[in-house]
Amino acid sequence: MDSLSFKIIKTESKTRISILKTTKNLEIECPNFIYPTRRGSHNHLTPDNLELIPEIKCLSIGVGDIITKPGISTLKKYNEYILQKKNPNKQKNETEKTTTLDQPTNTNKDKETEIINKPGIASFYALKNKLIFLTLRDPFLFQMTVPSIKNSVVITSYEGSSVKISAQDYNTLITEANPDIWTNLYSEQLPMPTGKKLMKLTAKNNQWAKNFSTVPKPKQTGFFSIIEGGSEIKQRQNSISQSVDKNCEGIVIGSLFLGETACQRQEILGIINEKIQEDKPKILIGDGQITDVLEAIEAGVDLFCGFFPEFVSELKLVLNLTDLFSLENVLKGDLSKFKGEFYKEYLINICDPKFRDSLKPLVQGCNCFTCQNHKSCYLYHLANSHEMTFDVLITIHNLWQFSNFFVMIREAIKIGKFTEYKKLILDYLEENQ
Repeated sequence: MDSLSFKIIKTESKTRISILKTTKNLEIECPNFIYPTRRGSHNHLTPDNLELIPEIKCLSIGVGDIITKPGISTLKKYNEYILQKKNPNKQKNETEKTTTLDQPTNTNKDKETEIINKPGIASFYALKNKLIFLTLRDPFLFQMTVPSIKNSVVITSYEGSSVKISAQDYNTLITEANPDIWTNLYSEQLPMPTGKKLMKLTAKNNQWAKNFSTVPKPKQTGFFSIIEGGSEIKQRQNSISQSVDKNCEGIVIGSLFLGETACQRQEILGIINEKIQEDKPKILIGDGQITDVLEAIEAGVDLFCGFFPEFVSELKLVLNLTDLFSLENVLKGDLSKFKGEFYKEYLINICDPKFRDSLKPLVQGCNCFTCQNHKSCYLYHLANSHEMTFDVLITIHNLWQFSNFFVMIREAIKIGKFTEYKKLILDYLEENQ
């Protein structure tokens, strides 16, 4: 049983509008943003805070974080407890059944249904109506996944703790976590090697992919093949030909934003777009700056998992995207004549003294919780007083801005203006660096 359906709605060159639907009946309009989390939450946000940002519909959770806490055994006990609570008579009925040759106790359909209904990591972290992407790579802080011995990989959590995991244990984790999207095990190194070292690393990942294809996979989850190979086109082609499972439901593009040039990155994305079937959704893990997002989407990427909003928030900077880069302003070429002396940049330094007495919101027209309820002067005070409330409010704002930037991108594609929209924004950013 397939867990995901992917339907392309409209295309503009390689760029496309599509709908990704999960078995949980979640529909994600792409291109879209996958918000990286740490054990299902942000340093400054709770699941309730995330509900204030309705466009955040996709979350990623690190495998290393789940293995260390809560752990596979705890997650399994949690699933059993929730299922027993929902069906208190099930265990009693099962013990009363008599096993006979004519009447088997459990059919394949029953097993499949039981797996699909497992609450999993989304329920454990109270993440309602969110697509969950289980990833080995933490976009916040690069952690290497190292092949320790033949049958296991060492995975590191963001806290720094390391744990070995075998293919069989990983399969058990997937079954209990019940994510919407997951990948096979693989290895990454930093700095990304070149030459013979990269060739050996790619060969190891290709072998891992072949070995992993023999392990029974949970049928309810979306298995995405990982494409590695660093910055070398030949190794990327090897990874595509040897690592991509024919039965995978999508592609995750790994080992980018690790030192390669922008030109190399575009060439790699171009090769992947040519070699991979059109009906396979593509996920790119990276830093997620505005230029990177636009270039990747033009190259056919559907989902982007990056830490740019977090990085900006940690620097006490305010994103101004929905107003400055609104489709209307950009297509009119109105960026140089933008409203308001405080809002000419897409990154605003809220610690600037000019905001001390400002009674305007952070960004004009922004509908986020922060801008609807607080003035710039208040945020200025919180930032300079190092108040914890500032981290919460600025994170909500920046995530709202970044997620709604994808809404504007989708609108540009729908009206056939994405290429023009991208060029005008990149020209503006280049002129105002």
